[in-house]
Amino acid sequence: MRKFWKRASALLLGGLMLGGVAVMSACNSEEESNIGFMVEVTVDEGQTIFEPTGTWGYRYGPAMMYNKDGLMEIYYSGPPETGREWDDLFYWTSADYGQTWSEEVVGVKPLSGTREEYSACDPTVFKYNGYYYVLYSSTIESQGRYNDVYGARSTSPTGPWEKWTGSDWVEGADPQPVVFYGSNADYYGIGEPSAVIVGDQIFLYYTYTGILPNGVYDHQTRVAVGDITREDWPNTLEDQGPALGGKDSEQDSMDVKYIDGYDVFLGVTTCKRFSSQSYIQFYQSFDGITFYEIYSTDSSLAHPRLHNIGMTGDELGHIDLSQPQYVSYAYAKNGLDWGFWSTSINRIHIKLTQIVNLKEVLGETVSVEGTFPDGQAPVIWGLSCSSDSRTAEKALDGNLISFYSSNVHTGVGDDNPWHSGKYFAEALAMTAPNGRASAIKLTPREDLYCFPSKFVLQYSDDGIHWTDIRTYTDYTVSDNTEKTFEFGETIRANYFRVYALELTQDQFGSYALQIAEMALVD
Repeated sequence: MRKFWKRASALLLGGLMLGGVAVMSACNSEEESNIGFMVEVTVDEGQTIFEPTGTWGYRYGPAMMYNKDGLMEIYYSGPPETGREWDDLFYWTSADYGQTWSEEVVGVKPLSGTREEYSACDPTVFKYNGYYYVLYSSTIESQGRYNDVYGARSTSPTGPWEKWTGSDWVEGADPQPVVFYGSNADYYGIGEPSAVIVGDQIFLYYTYTGILPNGVYDHQTRVAVGDITREDWPNTLEDQGPALGGKDSEQDSMDVKYIDGYDVFLGVTTCKRFSSQSYIQFYQSFDGITFYEIYSTDSSLAHPRLHNIGMTGDELGHIDLSQPQYVSYAYAKNGLDWGFWSTSINRIHIKLTQIVNLKEVLGETVSVEGTFPDGQAPVIWGLSCSSDSRTAEKALDGNLISFYSSNVHTGVGDDNPWHSGKYFAEALAMTAPNGRASAIKLTPREDLYCFPSKFVLQYSDDGIHWTDIRTYTDYTVSDNTEKTFEFGETIRANYFRVYALELTQDQFGSYALQIAEMALVD
């Protein structure tokens, strides 16, 4: 397992000294660039949305996108209804998070008589400047080797499509690769693209299985970066090298998304594809170039023998954590069952933990940047983006008028609780100067808004791995006096926090964790 902690050490949050109190906070400040986040993902039990009939049939390699209206749009690879090609891209939509689906239609077909005529498969989709861009794999080789990445665009999700010609996007023209393999034709080549737009850049990921320019065989996910603001952006792509993989790696193709507000790229693959030991693995990156296995992934509820996975995002490939997020993949029920695959969609849960004051994790020593207290003053931290006046130190200033505020999440979709900011987890943590505590004291803000209704008290020795002490559900406050939450024993630990699982609303109908004062009882 490749750890990311040494790289993360350069991103750790340093301490500020304010009135003798060491403070850790982030709210559009200079310190924000020094925050690192650990991602954890769990995968729920899935819903099968496609079952093959007869002896042949499949939908695999999903490209999944929420459009601006919240409609889920998906392209899957599947055998054509008409034509001699191997695969077309089929287009579905869902308005209820994959519970029910529109009638399936053909989204993209390869152009007969061109170098992409064998297939359009393994898609990725994004929308930019009014165009749907669908990138996909195809080959000029009748055995399925020597693949390249091709591209099409349209103002409609089902065409008509302009294909990339090598210099422009032209309807009906001879398509040319967006990314060209050009090496030994005995191998798969490149394909299975995934695209993410961040700022003015497009990050394009693709598998590379074949002979590298240095003559060495490798199995990688590589990344190229280009200028998406140009109409001919494929001509601006510059290879950045491998993002993941190696000669003997067991990773399938990787789908990548970007988590808004956290500067984290999240990738997902299946490992040991088609086997009864297959599983889903997530990866994270701080720069979109180099990826690392994340700390925790639980995919035990996914189907075995799975392959070719995709993950939801918005039109630019970004993840809005206030929306439900999903993965989808194909799987075989018995043995390999080549070409006879069902398709599942599984909800995933993404948790991000701020990396603070990390001393030693998983056997790797990490240096911590910044000035830290001598053990006599508490350190408090929490991710805040409300304003500079609501950062973590406001919960230590003795002023009941000021308060800490976490990220603020909109209340849109309150009629559907899984589309509500209410269920976005937030935390406020602090050090224990004497290395122990028996209770946490929390004071609501003066007008009682945004005190959590469900929360867990937790402790940690390293600021990363947290252990539950006690959970409170359906909690309400009727006044703004200090509330003492007893642990039932004195716990020796370096860090304690309140981890809110259900937030309440402010006066504007948005959700946040807001605390006027926080203290530990020794």
